[in-house]
Amino acid sequence: MTEGKERLARAAMVAASLVGAGYLAWRLGWTLNPEARAFSLLLWGAEAFGWFSAVLFFFTVWKPERPQPLQPPEGLAVDVLVPTKGEPLWVLRRTLLAAQRIRYPHRTLVLDDAGRPEVRKLAAKLGCVYLSRPTHEHAKAGNLNFGLQHSEAEFVAVLDADHVALPEFLHRVLGYFRDPRVAFVQTPQDFYNLESYQHWVEPRTGRAWHEQVLFFRVIQPGKQRWNAAFYCGSPAVLRRAALDDVGGFATETVTEDFHTAVRMHARGWKSVYHDEPLAYGLAPSTVTPYRAQRLRWGRGAMQVLRVENLLWRQGLSLPQRVTYLASAIHWFEGWQKAVLYLAPPVFFATGQPPIRAVDWAFLSAFTGYHLLSNLAFKLASRGYGMVLLTEHYNMARFASYIRATFSLLTGRARFEVTPKSPERKAPPAAALLPQLAVLAANAAAAVGCAVRAPAAGDLAVAYAVNAVWSVWHTYLAAWAVVAAYRSRDRRAVQRLRAHLPVRVWWQGGRETVGLLRDFHEEAAGLELPRGDSLPSAGAEVFVSLPPGWPHADVVLEGHVASVRTRGDSVHVGVRLVGVLSEAADVFLSVVLFGAQRRLLEQVGRPTDPLGSPERRRPAGQRRLESRPVRVVWPGEAVWGLLEDSSTGGARLLVPVPPPEGGDVAVVDATEQTALSGSVVWTKALPFGDGEVYWVGVRRMVRPSLEGRRAQAATAGA
Repeated sequence: MTEGKERLARAAMVAASLVGAGYLAWRLGWTLNPEARAFSLLLWGAEAFGWFSAVLFFFTVWKPERPQPLQPPEGLAVDVLVPTKGEPLWVLRRTLLAAQRIRYPHRTLVLDDAGRPEVRKLAAKLGCVYLSRPTHEHAKAGNLNFGLQHSEAEFVAVLDADHVALPEFLHRVLGYFRDPRVAFVQTPQDFYNLESYQHWVEPRTGRAWHEQVLFFRVIQPGKQRWNAAFYCGSPAVLRRAALDDVGGFATETVTEDFHTAVRMHARGWKSVYHDEPLAYGLAPSTVTPYRAQRLRWGRGAMQVLRVENLLWRQGLSLPQRVTYLASAIHWFEGWQKAVLYLAPPVFFATGQPPIRAVDWAFLSAFTGYHLLSNLAFKLASRGYGMVLLTEHYNMARFASYIRATFSLLTGRARFEVTPKSPERKAPPAAALLPQLAVLAANAAAAVGCAVRAPAAGDLAVAYAVNAVWSVWHTYLAAWAVVAAYRSRDRRAVQRLRAHLPVRVWWQGGRETVGLLRDFHEEAAGLELPRGDSLPSAGAEVFVSLPPGWPHADVVLEGHVASVRTRGDSVHVGVRLVGVLSEAADVFLSVVLFGAQRRLLEQVGRPTDPLGSPERRRPAGQRRLESRPVRVVWPGEAVWGLLEDSSTGGARLLVPVPPPEGGDVAVVDATEQTALSGSVVWTKALPFGDGEVYWVGVRRMVRPSLEGRRAQAATAGA
């Protein structure tokens, strides 16, 4: 982030904190309605909680730190621990394949808490150590501690059963352990199923946002400055000596990661947050596992509050206490949201406003403070804080947050693995009762307040304002209900987005170049240009990467399962022959470590231009393309991918880098459209066991008909 934007963000944080304190004092002393004192105090308390949470957030993210990796020492003993309990075999298989491809020497230990014979067989086939404990106490923490008993390594990496690590994972983090007081290095959690419940994808640009991105891109780097970044379970590397010092992974709560980090910090150990995606997992695909996951996290945070007493825990520094407290009290936001959601219906039902006088003075102060607060939040979020999207998820989870806080009183919570299998059934209506209640109450209040406002006299403005708030809450609740019932995961196996150019040929047909849209171990989705010759259902079909690409000699074989015409292209579904074959594994690694890395780069970039350190072109000037093209320059012609384009240029993905400053021509698969321009930058991208290259092209122009024909002829040659 530029220094100017950083200064602006900090000024806004200070201003919002001070103005908020004054606003709340004024509200408490001069605006509460004595005829509805309890209602007034509840609403004031909800506002005060929001201000207090914002101040803690501002303190945490005041100056995010992103340390740079150091060269890792050679010869360190590292074990990769993969705890599993009942996840689908295809999920675990991807994780183990990736773990075995991590380049730094290590062992991979599969900790199977379900004792499945098929997992034992998979581990043996992939060269992993299989362990299954005879007892199953303390859930994941107990399983990890069992793994420690069978490990003599100086460092252990923890990967959840659904986390696919990149080959350079250990190389990028082990260097931090040159400092003997570093207990663990945590890296971000990103997710490759971009159609999950917690994702939002910008349709035109493909830039993605997920509900946890603010935590991993801003809050954790903010905690890094205070030596308070905490261990999130996966993907992370921990020093065995630090684990031994605190008695292993904490078993008293269901959030062993958060709890273990507290104990390590209290013992004087240091943590490092390395802000670089080095593994990709599976986010909850539907609302049911999403809420179950958040409920477990919240209950675990309450248990840690009971066990550790974060404000007074001996050994923690003051900044560590504050930032840990900020993370723990976040779960009480459910109560705050419930008060705000129910305030308009309560006013409509009682006729007593929580404000002494809803006049223009109050509205001006209320609007001014909340606008400043939102501005400060967006600037402090450095481009990752999406206010409206966050409000959608607040509505979806507020009841789960409320349920979680009861564990502060009872101390009870049960560890439940977040389901990874497709959720094909609609959630039961009972699970949506809180949102349905908010929907019904606010819809009634919106209509009732609108009807009463014209004849309400001094309360006319109050009724009008509450009608507006009721409409907003009705919309949020309706979104939560609709999103919960919307089907998001129909396939038995999660497909990976690929968007790669491929050669395709079939019996009785010609060879063509198309787009590999998605892929998994059993099937592939292709997009082919319309033509006279198309494969028919049941036809044998062959797929490979174009010449010049890494692994272009690997051929997938399958049969056409479906053919659907869409506009100028044909979508072909292919059922692969030789499931889990060596060829399928090579394609899987190419997609996991090449195409996925390329697509998921978008998640790590800021989405909101207001607080973003990046300069972004308006979305309307940039169009996502993802179509195969022939890229031609003097002495070379290769198949590549037109990733996106605008009026000023385009971005290509090619197997061979053209010379910077040189001219290139771009011709699509039908040879009907040609663009030309000059290369302004190139960037290597790891791709399977090789590399491909991003290419930035500037000043692309549409050539004349004669020029287009000449370029097409050159491409054909």
